[in-house]
Parts: sequence; C-alpha cells; structure tokens
Amino acid sequence: MFQARLEKFSVVGELAVGAPGIAPLPYPNHCGQLYGLAVSHRIRAFLSGGGTIDGVTSILPHDRDAFEVYLKDVRKLPDRYLLGIADLGPEKDGDALYAHDSDNYFDLCLSDPDREIVGSIARVRMPCTKTKFYYPKGAKYWRGCVDNSVGVESASSGGAAAGSSGG
Repeated sequence: MFQARLEKFSVVGELAVGAPGIAPLPYPNHCGQLYGLAVSHRIRAFLSGGGTIDGVTSILPHDRDAFEVYLKDVRKLPDRYLLGIADLGPEKDGDALYAHDSDNYFDLCLSDPDREIVGSIARVRMPCTKTKFYYPKGAKYWRGCVDNSVGVESASSGGAAAGSSGG
C-alpha cells in the first residue's frame, strides 16, 4: 500500500527525541530540522512495510529521484518547490551508515509560502528506476518496487485529489 497526504507543515508531533526503547539518534528528523524556515508544506508518503534500497539501508534526503510529484495538469512539480525528503534521519547527508528511523513515512518537503502551486498537486509517483525500494530483507526475497503512483489527499479536505494507479 502506498498513500500520500498534503499538509501545511508544522512541528506539532514532530519534536520527539527518541521514544522509549528507540535510540535517540535519528530524531528530530522532520522537514524543518533539515530544510529550516523555507518549508511551508509537506507531502507525507506512507509505504506499508517501509522501504529501503537493499532491505537495510535508507534512502537519503537528497535522493530526489525516489519520488516525483505531479500537478493536476500532469506537469511535474518544478524542482524549486521540492526541497528534499525528511522523516528519515536528522542530517541532510550521509552514507551507508546513515542513522535513519526505519519507519514507513517519507516526507516530501515543499517550499510554497505563497501557495502558488500546492493547490494544484495531484499525484506522487515512485518511478522505481534509479532509486528502487525493497521491503525488509531486500532483493534476496523481494523483486523491489515497480513504477506506480497515487493520488494525493489533502489534509484540509480529507479526500483524495485523484485516484491511484499502478501496483
């Protein structure tokens, strides 16, 4: 299952420094932590079962090819609006040892303070080409994701902006 929800960015509920039994290292990891005051909105992408590039290793905040955002007129969201990905770990950069939270949320951090384009966001696509997601245990057990997209729900309307397609 793949879902996406557009929200006005807020740190409410995002200031955790580690829950009991969870190492504090990957927190805070929200959009504001990584991209500062430029963040106005986020698209929270949710992958059932989570996703890694090999069963263990997280994508990194600058792996912008993992997700693509499309508008209602089917154009791709211009790059200047997408700052990067958050809800992974507390740093923008890293390597194979990147401290990540191992959950199934991926926040696509947006900068659109004047709401020029967020009202036109319709879909999120996982092309699964350069950055291919795998469930836990990786390629040995799974074939990896296939190109798919999903309509983006709006937090303000509670409904989907468009239907989903793909698998």
